[in-house]
Amino acid sequence: MAVADPDISKIQNFKMKWGFEPISFVDLDSFWTSEINLDLLSICSNTASHFEILKKAMERNIPYILCEKPITDKENELNEIVELSKRSNSKIIVNHILRWEPGVDSIKEKLRHERIQKVVVFYAKGFLHNGIHVVDLSLYLFGSPKKIIKRKEHIDGFGYLNFDFDLVYDSFEISFFALDEEKFSIFEYSIYTDLGKFVIDELTSKMKYFSIIKHPNIEGYRYIGSKAEEIECLQFQSMKNVIDDVIIGIRAGDESYFKSDFKATLSTMNILFDIMRAPCQN
Repeated sequence: MAVADPDISKIQNFKMKWGFEPISFVDLDSFWTSEINLDLLSICSNTASHFEILKKAMERNIPYILCEKPITDKENELNEIVELSKRSNSKIIVNHILRWEPGVDSIKEKLRHERIQKVVVFYAKGFLHNGIHVVDLSLYLFGSPKKIIKRKEHIDGFGYLNFDFDLVYDSFEISFFALDEEKFSIFEYSIYTDLGKFVIDELTSKMKYFSIIKHPNIEGYRYIGSKAEEIECLQFQSMKNVIDDVIIGIRAGDESYFKSDFKATLSTMNILFDIMRAPCQN
């Protein structure tokens, strides 16, 4: 076990929290020149640093790499990672954390029995920073869209670049709207079906289902009721779910535990860059 961070206080906090003495490095050069043998490298640094760390890890053929999202925010770096992956034995897993949320899997299963009418999504804090969550969740639930329509580009009060856009599928669309993070944070994902509405909100800490009910006084009228059925959500321990599954997958040699492998990550990133490149339709 080893830990690398230029902030010594963070290394000390790590030791205190986990109660053991890992091999410690305060700079990456010392880490890379060491002869430490790793099974898994976890990249928890800022996005700008991911590419260089990934490149060195893949050149060194570290067996498994768990990287925070986004894997990169530059398309040319993504393309180079793709080429490196063809020459490296490293397996890349990216922490698109909602793929490890049991509540999301429960919604995905329930959707098999309902017809989707429309999906409406509100997000904030930037397209690449938080918009990636709602795009990756959409691909996990519904697969790749047939078409992308970008409606608006705007910058919020904190300087985050945001897009309003649609992902178009055969029988429904997902409409995304970005709000101003300076005013408040939001993650609200609503799936309207022929039988009711699924909602993921309160920054993904709550998942609910609202059924369609008959109007008590007007014959023939049906509407979505206000009483929610709670869907079990373990978002506050999702990082534990990720780590547990990655470790189980490594020990068992079963990559099905890697719910966001490099192939899935590449699909998400390609859609993100397609949205960024798309001309606005308004």
